Amino acid sequence: MRLYPTVHAITRNLTEDTEIGKQSTASIHFLHFTLCMPEVHWNSTAKSAVLLILHLSCVSGRYTNPRRVDLLIPIFYVHHSAEYFPKHLKFDPDNFLPKRLIKRHPYSYIPFSAGPRNCIGQKFSLLKEKTILSYILCHYRVHAVHMELPIIPDMTLSMKNGVPVTFTPRNKITSA
Repeated sequence: MRLYPTVHAITRNLTEDTEIGKQSTASIHFLHFTLCMPEVHWNSTAKSAVLLILHLSCVSGRYTNPRRVDLLIPIFYVHHSAEYFPKHLKFDPDNFLPKRLIKRHPYSYIPFSAGPRNCIGQKFSLLKEKTILSYILCHYRVHAVHMELPIIPDMTLSMKNGVPVTFTPRNKITSA
């Protein structure tokens, strides 16, 4: 969910002027984003500005986004930030050890978005995922090929050629 989040980007409409940047105290501060495209592209149907926010230092300092602006938050790029995940291109479960979590902002990992508009299916999805994974891991050995997968960023993120994984049945121990 970090390397390949299902929802790779979300948008939020600002209800008030919001300052972002390295020293900002705004609610979007967790992203540590600065504006990379200072020009504003107007969306005639929504009558709001659409600004693309990308990671780190394209513009130094703070930037104030006016209210009624739609911000695009690229979850995929947040999850691949070397600032939050030192080996950002590698699957490393140690990223989620308690000693690493306390050093990182809680919104640096947001596979289900965050705040009052996060995914309403988050708890159900995680429960379903754990149930399916526990069943698979109890009955099969899973072998994955560790490589960068070509992705298709559509409405949801998907892999161009699927995910190369093999399943080998585990030997069942029979009692006498």
